[in-house]
Amino acid sequence: MVDKELFKLIASVINVEDKEIGIDSSPDDFIDWDSFKHMELILAIEERFSLKFTDKQITSIKNVKDICTILVDMKI
Repeated sequence: MVDKELFKLIASVINVEDKEIGIDSSPDDFIDWDSFKHMELILAIEERFSLKFTDKQITSIKNVKDICTILVDMKI
């Protein structure tokens, strides 16, 4: 399941427990999820799922749900 795998990846990048990540999680919820970690997360997702986000997609990501929506749209 992509959601569970995505949650684990996000948790790994921002150094929190998997269970702390939910569909509504956002940078506002975690002090370590700053702009640099956000870009690190984008790159990690691109590498893990073998995809490339567009600039528009990257700037539209405000929370985990946005990432999931993009991945679904990309048929991941």
